[in-house]
Amino acid sequence: MALVIALAGSRSGLLSFAAISFFYFFAVNWRQKLIVAILGVGAALYIGKGRNISAPINTIDRVQSLQALLGHYNNSFWEILSDPLGAGIYQKVPGYLCSRIPDFAEWFTGNSHNCDPLMLQAFYTRALYQFGIYITFLIPLLFFWLIKKETGWKLALIILTPMACVATSVGGFSNGLAFWGVLLSVYAYQQSQTPNLILQAARIKN
Repeated sequence: MALVIALAGSRSGLLSFAAISFFYFFAVNWRQKLIVAILGVGAALYIGKGRNISAPINTIDRVQSLQALLGHYNNSFWEILSDPLGAGIYQKVPGYLCSRIPDFAEWFTGNSHNCDPLMLQAFYTRALYQFGIYITFLIPLLFFWLIKKETGWKLALIILTPMACVATSVGGFSNGLAFWGVLLSVYAYQQSQTPNLILQAARIKN
């Protein structure tokens, strides 16, 4: 996993890796803890050297797109709450906001005047603009509730942690690959529980 993250140069992937390692540390011995720590530090150093995590002022970063959107709401939490359903899924980003991040529009679409919501980059930022704050918070809560019904809250928390981290980038809860990961995790859990259920049924029968 560290190798994949390093090759991809993904900062959101690195965040997911660090979050999952926190849970993993409680389940392995000290030698495995040491190996994971070395791999994690190696991935972080590789990405830190290969990508500019500090984000120069003249480049487009998910933090800058979030700042631009918050500026759209005058950096007021109450103003965000007063727009509960957002602008709508097909609405373009306002021109004055789009003009603050033209380099990303140029890179993404080849047109600096294309104000597609995708230029907001991070899932949370885009969802806040398109769906509003309530739906943005409702989406991860519904994911958690559905998985919790199948696996319990502890495993649901572990399964959704990387998904929530990746949502700081363009993926996350809107990413089909991430969703497949959730389905496979729940399926694996159910498969692991099947032998136990069969044994319990046999004991009750006997």
